[in-house]
This record gives sequence, structure tokens and C-alpha cells, in this order.
Amino acid sequence: MTTADSPESRKVLVAFAQAKWDAMDRARKREVSGRPGVAILVVDGESRMDPAVAKRVLADFTVTDGAVLVQNPYDTSRYFLEEDAAVEIALEKTLCIAEVCHLIGARRFNVTSVQNDTDGTQWSADAGGGSKRVLGKFSGTGGKTKQLARRITLSDKSSGGIPDIQAARDYLAQHNLESDSMLRSLVDMVAFENNQIQERALTVDVTREAKSTLKLALEVKAADYGSGKATGGGTKSAVDQLTVKYEISF
Repeated sequence: MTTADSPESRKVLVAFAQAKWDAMDRARKREVSGRPGVAILVVDGESRMDPAVAKRVLADFTVTDGAVLVQNPYDTSRYFLEEDAAVEIALEKTLCIAEVCHLIGARRFNVTSVQNDTDGTQWSADAGGGSKRVLGKFSGTGGKTKQLARRITLSDKSSGGIPDIQAARDYLAQHNLESDSMLRSLVDMVAFENNQIQERALTVDVTREAKSTLKLALEVKAADYGSGKATGGGTKSAVDQLTVKYEISF
């Protein structure tokens, strides 16, 4: 069961100006505010949600009336604008994976490729590392794959160290990543002292934890609650499923 201020009740935020919300038809208000996982963010008044979270969102973005925001699954008090959410969440998960690798004593952490399983586009680093080449066809400005490839960290080096397995497991729990079997397996393999791992190639669905929330956000955007009428089929309906490949050395 969720409460008015629980993270589960505000996976997606819909922004309204106070005057716009006050003028909305009651039935339409019930439709948007009664939808599971959706909360109302009043941009110039008091919201019916955790005030600290509302204040942080309004500090992080210039939020306008009608905007739709998606919860960060790894820090549920933070949000991203719907149009940027898939890439931002993928970046957040990559940073989390890099931190787990640091905790388990990895010496090198490389991103080798990015793929959007929804539209089939792909980016990969060349054999020499560092430079980029883009594979596949892109619509518009190049799609989410290109956006992520331009921003993602390619390489991280350190001197390594003694693995802190418990700290790594605690980190996964704190960032809602315990259910990711690939990351759990990585930590477990490092914990097995009799056959120490030296290298690991890891393919991770970096939007896995946010799939249902991203889908809900698309549905909310299509309903266009801010204008008071549904937009119909002109809005994107497929959630971007982004996969990143990493190479890790110990």
C-alpha cells in the first residue's frame, strides 16, 4: 500500500500552474490525481506531495505548466524531464556500476558500446579506444543512443585495492539495484577468493529499473492533462530500452 508521500505514489509528476489546476474540470482532476504512481506538482503553489521533494525538483529544473517528470529509480527524491529521462537514468546507472566496481577493487572500467534495443541503433568504441563511431540509422538528431554515447564515461582507471564486498552489497541495496542479477553476480564472483576474477565483460540493461515508470510517463504525456484533452496517437508510445556493455579489469 502506498501513501500520499511515498516514492511509489510519485513515480511520475505532472506539473501545473495553480490557476490552471484550479480551473480544471473536477472529473479531469480526479482522472489525473487518482492515477496510481502519478502525483501533481504545483509549480507556483503548494503540492500534495513531500514538500522537500517538490522544492528539490523546482530547484533542479525550470518546470513549466504541463511538464511531465520521471523519478530517478536510484534516488527516488530526484526526477528528470520525460524527454531526457531514459538517457539520464542510463547515465545514473553507469555511475552506480562504476562505484560498485571501485568498491570491489577494479583497476579499469570501460564502456565499450551502447545500444537501443527499441530502435536497433548502436554506438561502439573503436578497437583503439577513445574515438567513437556510430552504427545504425538515427532519426531526428540521432536518437537516445547517440545522446547517451556523447555523454557516457568511456574509461575509468584506478590502482585497484582490497575489495569491500559488504560495502558493495550495501551500495546496491541503497540504490535499489539488488534485483539486477548481473551486478549481484559480479560482486559474488569477486567475493569468491579461491578463483579470483581478472576480467569481466558485462552487458547491462541500464533502463531496466525504470521501464514501467517510463511507460507510465509516456501514457501521461499522451493524455495531455495539461491541455485538458487527450492528444491521441501522435505521441511516442515505445519506451527506449538502452543496453550498455562494459569491460572491467581487476
